[in-house]
Amino acid sequence: MNMFEIPVGDEQVSNEPVEIFQYIKDRNRNKVGIFVGVGTTGTYTIGWSRVKRPDVFDKKRGFEIAKGRAIVGSISNIPNSFKTDFEYFENRCKRYFKAC
Repeated sequence: MNMFEIPVGDEQVSNEPVEIFQYIKDRNRNKVGIFVGVGTTGTYTIGWSRVKRPDVFDKKRGFEIAKGRAIVGSISNIPNSFKTDFEYFENRCKRYFKAC
């Protein structure tokens, strides 16, 4: 099989966890947080991370914190300012992990 052939019907569904993420921005379009969804087909958990003022958001550190919370399954105490973004991300996770 060369690199242009695509196998059809031989696809195997993997049970490896898959991750998706979304940055959260303030009204000035500065990144202030991140949501991370971790899961497999049909199941997922969401974690989040937020920077404290006056610190600057670090993408790598924020992702690690949010992923850790997703793995543990801790979504409590989501800041009120993140609620709308959380609802959007949760709907995105439902669609994504349904097809995963």
